[in-house]
Amino acid sequence: LECLSRCTFLEEMNLRRCTKINVGAWKKLAAGHFPSLRKINFSECWCWSLVSGPVGAVEMLECLSRCSSLEELDFHGNENIPEAAWKKLAAGRFPSLASVDFNACFKTKGSGGGSVELLGCLSRCASLELVNFTGCVDIPHAAWKTLAAADLRALRMIKGAPRGLFKSQVESDDSGPGFPLKQLLAESRRRRG
Repeated sequence: LECLSRCTFLEEMNLRRCTKINVGAWKKLAAGHFPSLRKINFSECWCWSLVSGPVGAVEMLECLSRCSSLEELDFHGNENIPEAAWKKLAAGRFPSLASVDFNACFKTKGSGGGSVELLGCLSRCASLELVNFTGCVDIPHAAWKTLAAADLRALRMIKGAPRGLFKSQVESDDSGPGFPLKQLLAESRRRRG
């Protein structure tokens, strides 16, 4: 990972299910500068069932907060990320962010720490099209209201939000095989070039 930290032209990073990375390696990666990074997949890197703790999450999410070119962010299944890490990420500015997946990140009682700041950050992402918070039952209603009140004209679909807060055409509870999130994501990528 130290080698990756020197790849300043890196556009995509996929460390999905890399649960055995130690804190030292995460810190070395987090020391990098990634001005061209557009797509991140850190799904299930910090999930309860796979790791003993959220090693490196604070450092890595702080690093991502400086990646202002991000367009896609996939963190699904990371219920073990601490509040301090979410707050670090929420300090970022992401004008091109179009798709986020935080499925099951705030699913257990007491796991909502940092969700207020995270949804506040997303409310400033005018390019946001696709949002997935399925299973995130511990996000306070006030955080949802902040996101719902934002001027998110590009928003096409949101999953996991309380019913009635968003325009009905963007709300979806359907997570079955017909759920068009992957199709919408592919369309979004084509439009962005």
